[in-house]
Amino acid sequence: MAEAEFDDLILHTPKEQLALLQRLRPRMSTLEFVFHDGHAGHPLVEQLSGLAPERVQGVGARPGYQRAEPRAVLHRYGYDRSIIAALRDLGGLFSWVIHPRGDRVELTGLDTVDVAIYDARGRLFFYTVTHEGLIFVRDA
Repeated sequence: MAEAEFDDLILHTPKEQLALLQRLRPRMSTLEFVFHDGHAGHPLVEQLSGLAPERVQGVGARPGYQRAEPRAVLHRYGYDRSIIAALRDLGGLFSWVIHPRGDRVELTGLDTVDVAIYDARGRLFFYTVTHEGLIFVRDA
């Protein structure tokens, strides 16, 4: 991918976000999901029940978070195409609604779960702070 390819992306809609995830698929090796409010009964866990996640209780400091979250649960998966399909089925990551009196974030079925994606070398190149409507992408 070209240098600074992602500098001016506008990713307000789930459709735009999912299109970006499709473009990034060749770089994906490991995906992590941080469930801030617990993972029991979350629709993403249900959607990915056929995969075997590594689970970590109590999550340390992460991109976008300066301190540990002892009640959070992290699910780590090797890349599988069903993960992107599950995100699509849940309505994408979030919707950014622009309004003259102040923009706002509308959550999808993903709710406040944050996403981090790593390449085969273990380098983080994509992460979200979902409840804030933030997506960070690092060029190759």
